[in-house]
Amino acid sequence: MTALAVMASLCAAVFLSPAFSEDSAVPETVIRVGILENAASFNLSAESGYHAVELNTGKKTDLSPSNVYLVSPSGNGVSIGGQELQTPLRLVLPEDNKFIRINGRRYRDTLILRTNGNNKLTVINELGLDGYLYGILPREVSPQWPFESLKAQAVASRSYALKNMHRHDSEGFFLCSTVHCQVYGGVEGETGVTTRAVDETHNEVITYNEYMASTYF
Repeated sequence: MTALAVMASLCAAVFLSPAFSEDSAVPETVIRVGILENAASFNLSAESGYHAVELNTGKKTDLSPSNVYLVSPSGNGVSIGGQELQTPLRLVLPEDNKFIRINGRRYRDTLILRTNGNNKLTVINELGLDGYLYGILPREVSPQWPFESLKAQAVASRSYALKNMHRHDSEGFFLCSTVHCQVYGGVEGETGVTTRAVDETHNEVITYNEYMASTYF
């Protein structure tokens, strides 16, 4: 869908439904994005001290920002730099404005590690809706577009994410990071102008006949 078509859709289809009325803004939804699937291993690092929490036991293991860990399947979980940990794991970096890296690529908020029946690894980025959109827009459109077009795309992408939530539930996450859902590049994909377009359209969505619209583009 072109930028003009997106803006036409906004003009023709945007109205406030009972679910998204003036008195009840769109909630800041937590998105779980599958960023790595069926991996035999990957490299893990971070910009400051962080830790891994076993979701089934609550055990916390501190991880050093000075190391690049090789993560691979092992026994009932994973090996992180030789340490055996049970999956699923949540990776948490407490310090603001610092990021965890998967194969050198930075991601916001937290990450979840899972192993599947084939003894392969899945990595899931768990973050807020607008943080997700920061990494979507520069991959789906050109940051060189007119700013109003970028805002229109932000609204279309936000609506698409909410409409297609739980598309990959059977795989342990909500949305994938490829063209099957929306192309997501993490922090490496962000630009200042597209981030501003997301911020200036915060909570704006497209609805049709009192339901979230299907915003294909």
